[in-house]
Amino acid sequence: MPSEHAALTALAWRSKAFWGYSADQMETWREALTIKEEELRVQPSFLAEVHNEVAGFYLLSQSNNMLWLDHLWVEPTFMRQGCGRALVTHACAVAGASGAKELHVASDPNAAPFYQRLGAAAIGHIPPGANSGRALPHLVFVLGASE
Repeated sequence: MPSEHAALTALAWRSKAFWGYSADQMETWREALTIKEEELRVQPSFLAEVHNEVAGFYLLSQSNNMLWLDHLWVEPTFMRQGCGRALVTHACAVAGASGAKELHVASDPNAAPFYQRLGAAAIGHIPPGANSGRALPHLVFVLGASE
């Protein structure tokens, strides 16, 4: 998957634009929306395909001793068809199998309700960063809670 970074960046861009952000706002997120080849090489990354077409993807990353759901994006034509749910379910399973007790998400405000419907709890906000320019909802999935 490392060679697919440009196509995945384009998918991330389309997915973010789905929320109706202005071109100027989208431009401020260019760096944050860019999927780097190195990320795909070193971080666990997974694609969802529907009829041999990439429908979405996600990466997992470690930061501050926490496991993060990073870059979960769904192609707009596949939104509201279960692809995002399948990706989150898969991410939680992979994270749990790795021994993680929690999976954290720095969510776009528009996507936070989606994660919460899937069981994530809101635990605060991530302070504005260089790539976001705004505070983001900090959500967490508690893994293995039903055991």
